[in-house]
Amino acid sequence: MHIEMLWTIPIVSFVIFVGIVFYFAQKKTLQSDLKSEVLKFNNGTISLTPHLSSEVKLQELEKAISAVTDSINNQQNVIDDFKREKIDCSSEINDLKDKLRELYKEYDIVVSENYSLRAKLKKLKEDKNSQNIELPGKVPKDMKNDLSKVADSSDSDDIEITQDKVNLKLYEDTRIMSVTTLNEDFQHTNVNF
Repeated sequence: MHIEMLWTIPIVSFVIFVGIVFYFAQKKTLQSDLKSEVLKFNNGTISLTPHLSSEVKLQELEKAISAVTDSINNQQNVIDDFKREKIDCSSEINDLKDKLRELYKEYDIVVSENYSLRAKLKKLKEDKNSQNIELPGKVPKDMKNDLSKVADSSDSDDIEITQDKVNLKLYEDTRIMSVTTLNEDFQHTNVNF
């Protein structure tokens, strides 16, 4: 070893000595504290550290339980409100579907009246053309009566044109089919809660 390195020996030995002193000092204080507590427990002496009484602990426990209960009640109220909103929405949806069905029925009635009026108009035009060919220049009184009948019977469902009935079987079949389709669509789209 070199002579210049000899000055490090006392420093290293001092550091080791201080480390050993700290180690044993901590060990002694930990053991003495533990020993003193064991002696107090064995002798039955009560330590002076303040302990919470059982009543205080019960009160704290009751507060915690009440806080948890309040939280659960709030969550249940939120869930119940959400369910009520869903039920309200489903009833509104059902009402709107009923209104839509009624509107479709009214639409079918209007379309059938329109169809019947067109058929009457076509028949009247054919009658007018046939009468114009026979008697040019004259407008028969029956034609005027037929036109007034068309205007008066627009509210009725019967389609009469000069004692002949127009065949609306195809239209009726189509209307019944559209109502059936609407009912099936309504049943498939019911909201279930």
